[in-house]
Amino acid sequence: MILAKLFQGKKTKETSQEKIETLSGYDTSGGLDSDSTGVLLFTRSKLMYQRLVAPKPGIQREYIVKVHPAIPTTKDIELGINIPPPTRDLSVLFKRGNRLHNERISLKPLKEAEWLDDVQNGKVQKKQSRTIRFVTVTGTNQKRIKRMFREYLGWHIAELVRTSVGPVQVDSVPEGK
Repeated sequence: MILAKLFQGKKTKETSQEKIETLSGYDTSGGLDSDSTGVLLFTRSKLMYQRLVAPKPGIQREYIVKVHPAIPTTKDIELGINIPPPTRDLSVLFKRGNRLHNERISLKPLKEAEWLDDVQNGKVQKKQSRTIRFVTVTGTNQKRIKRMFREYLGWHIAELVRTSVGPVQVDSVPEGK
């Protein structure tokens, strides 16, 4: 198994063809969107892949997100999506049965979610915090996470970082390795 800490948008000297040849035959433990960063695991073992990706085993994934208030777009209005005013109450994320607009499948509740303190000039700015840490136990994709924050909490995710997959944390792996 290869552990990788990938940060999108950074230029490398490798060509796309070299990257494809290097990772040929590997599967990932769930993908990262082009605007997301963090831990990504690669494996050639089908059994390991199934254990990492399947929702049943409950492999935890931890994320840190930076948010700002969501502004309803004309597309939201046309589709009838109601974007609520931003709320700091994260309790809705722990409820079963939540569904995104026009989706049949319910969202899985989060295992943990909390606002992190922002520190400015050495002082904790709790009321101004725009950073949230949360843990999932299923392979929820980043697009659904972003929609969940937008449709249920009224926040737009400006930055999403996957800080761990199971026991592997972003600090334990050098960038790009």
